[in-house]
Amino acid sequence: MKEAIEQSLAILRGMGVTLRHILKERRVTIQYPEERPPQAFRYRGIHQLRLDEQGKELCVGCNLCGLACPSECIYVEAAECSPEEAEHVSHYERYARVYVINAARCLYCGYCVEACPTDA
Repeated sequence: MKEAIEQSLAILRGMGVTLRHILKERRVTIQYPEERPPQAFRYRGIHQLRLDEQGKELCVGCNLCGLACPSECIYVEAAECSPEEAEHVSHYERYARVYVINAARCLYCGYCVEACPTDA
């Protein structure tokens, strides 16, 4: 008889846990993109080459990001900026003519962001 009571109490405790989780009020669906999900403070998302307010590249082609990368997934080929290109491409003497990141090899460590002198 004692064993039957203990088993019944164990079942009731388990049902109590289930009921608590069922009755918890939480939303599963959000109205994306109007409502954005919360993002972790240290989130490291997809790479992008940033532009300034006028739409010009911030990258100077120094390749510090490529040197800082432990997985060697960044390739930068720099070029001198001619006066004609300076109007559209960059404020600096040099710019990144080729800027390639192999996302399959990327560790998302953030070292490239820390190494960049222009926050590109």
